Amino acid sequence: MSFLNKKEKLNFKVITKNGKELRQNIVFKQNELSQKYVLNLSNKDSLFLNFLISLIEPPKNPDGSDLIDENGNIREQKTKYCFHKQLYFDCVGNTFQTNNLTSFEESVIKMNSISYFLKEKDKETGHKVKKLVKIIDKCQIDETSGYIYIKFDESCFKFLFNINNHKNIVSSTNENYCLTEKHGGFNAHELIDEILFKSKYSRPLFEYLLSFKGFETKTILVEDIKSVCNIKKTQYQLYKSFKQRVINEALKEINKYTNFNITILEEIKENYYYPIKIKFSIKQKDVYEYHDRINWINSILDKKEIKEEKQKFYKMPEYMGD
Repeated sequence: MSFLNKKEKLNFKVITKNGKELRQNIVFKQNELSQKYVLNLSNKDSLFLNFLISLIEPPKNPDGSDLIDENGNIREQKTKYCFHKQLYFDCVGNTFQTNNLTSFEESVIKMNSISYFLKEKDKETGHKVKKLVKIIDKCQIDETSGYIYIKFDESCFKFLFNINNHKNIVSSTNENYCLTEKHGGFNAHELIDEILFKSKYSRPLFEYLLSFKGFETKTILVEDIKSVCNIKKTQYQLYKSFKQRVINEALKEINKYTNFNITILEEIKENYYYPIKIKFSIKQKDVYEYHDRINWINSILDKKEIKEEKQKFYKMPEYMGD
């Protein structure tokens, strides 16, 4: 039985942007998520997760102002979104050769299984508590129309969405696009930064390093890099192999596809064989590189993966019309 009737579907926010526009949506995550919580997801599922996160929009008053109370808390948040399945494929291209509904459903099932225990401070007692956080509450796929109905679990918003900084970043022109500051304990990047990642280590390392982007340089334990990249202790016991297959491959993709240049400045060794720390330089590319990169990635996705006639605005489901 469907959990949504016609009346309930009217409460869903329909995504009307085309795939190309969605590529420049912002993905927000709390720094703690990027630094401490490891998800054993494939490249395909990780990209789909960030695609869903990028759909989240800030609540607005009729005058366009954000719905924030005197304590800076969100009064109301849109949790329900609707989009055509083809919109996702148009956004990411056939990057993983999985432009089919079966693969899409597998990713949705994976998203529904994601949960975290995240620490926060109870406002009333002042105690530190652990809160179980889920991403997806419910999902329904209309096989006839091809529309996907996603309801986010409300518990995830404070960890995936920085309401206080979202408006300034999203409303900025590309010329002013700058994410080098710490956004109140959040890191942010555009979805297009990660669409062409092939190495399974590129995305977790990229988000991990971005969580320190308030620093021009950052020294990080090799053990922490292995942890965030979900590398077992029995893997890459030789540093040469670890550096070549994990660090170098990831940095090559990060520097090629994203708005950041990240390089190794120093390898700090405790013994001759294996460094215990790596010092990174984290710099943002200038505005000219930004535009060139966006145009270049779009040309790759549009030319190789997406037919031009598919880049369009999808019509709303019939029941959502005027």
